[in-house]
Amino acid sequence: FRSADRSEIGRVLGDKSLNWRGFDLKNIWHSLQLERPGHPVWDSMVAAYIIRAGNIEDSSKVTSEYLHREVPELASPGMLLALDANLQKSLQKNLQRVKGEKIFKELELPLIPVLFKMANRGILLDQEDLHQQSEQLAKDIESLEESIQEKAGESFNVASTKQLATILFDKLGLPVGKKTKTGYSTS
Repeated sequence: FRSADRSEIGRVLGDKSLNWRGFDLKNIWHSLQLERPGHPVWDSMVAAYIIRAGNIEDSSKVTSEYLHREVPELASPGMLLALDANLQKSLQKNLQRVKGEKIFKELELPLIPVLFKMANRGILLDQEDLHQQSEQLAKDIESLEESIQEKAGESFNVASTKQLATILFDKLGLPVGKKTKTGYSTS
């Protein structure tokens, strides 16, 4: 669809109170230029994320992963609807398997319209408060680094994993899981 067509579709749909289901509803609403979000009842992208966080932005990849089937380049609308229905069933089963239904229904779905509105309207920040918090965090970090160096008995770069490993394992004698070619492993 052209941008003007999407905008017109969004104008017509925006006046309705609709239940929405699809893949990445927030992005769909943005592309339709909706002013008010609809009521999300299912979002396959969010469900896939709850099941296993990772590469979930591409609906074709998610469909392939959960249905073990590629989405044809020239799929008919009916085929796309059937794939979407089958994907939803598969994702629902997987949500049950990982015990993620409650998170999906009670936390993630209601959050979609909130995030949509925040992206559209923006958020207000108290810049002065943010600056004060930043300064306080910098002081806290400096104080913690001084405390760590005092306990180590020497000055070193706490942010350096190599220097920190030398202090923890060589100087303080903490138990080492294993030593690799590149240094100590804490896994």
